[in-house]
Amino acid sequence: MKFESNKQNNASFWITYRDEQIQEEMNIKFLGLETDKLMNGKMHNEFMLPTLNRACYVIRCLKHYSTTEILKMVYHAYFHSAMMCGIIFWGNSLDTIKVFLQQKRIVRTILWISPQSTWKQHFKTLGILAMPSQYILNLMELLVHNLAYFSHNSEIYNKFTSNMKCLHVPQVNLSTFQKDVYYMCIKVFNSLPKWRADLYKTRTNI
Repeated sequence: MKFESNKQNNASFWITYRDEQIQEEMNIKFLGLETDKLMNGKMHNEFMLPTLNRACYVIRCLKHYSTTEILKMVYHAYFHSAMMCGIIFWGNSLDTIKVFLQQKRIVRTILWISPQSTWKQHFKTLGILAMPSQYILNLMELLVHNLAYFSHNSEIYNKFTSNMKCLHVPQVNLSTFQKDVYYMCIKVFNSLPKWRADLYKTRTNI
């Protein structure tokens, strides 16, 4: 597979092995993640949606015979496990709205709520994190377990500023890099309220 940027003129080239040209693949499955040459998460979302649709159908069929707790168990085993697979890699793509809509749909099904009602309180009732919140949580867990790969502004600059306690943001212009896991960890952490960031630093002894 040849990875490309959709904003640049990408050069064409071919690779041969033992006098045979290796065929270029448009998409590939690696460690459970479907990816294409643009690495934008769209391919994995399309691959995952049928599984999420089946999970919604199963819960809709079971809700007439099961309790809320049993439906939550089915949700975590069938829907949540599929949604969590590699979420830090595809959770910021534009197509995640389709996954989030399916999650809201399944929560309303469990609680027998009409589609017109608000969704925020229902997630709290079930004790389930919404997909965007789950994405942010997983990014911060990744950050906590890989602190050695991140730097603070205080380590880069000598002058004292209000952003000294923030993580250092690499100066890059390539949008593909700005959407990757490393960059998003920094972006999300720096956008946290000050008291949350201080609490994080206290617990991790930064």
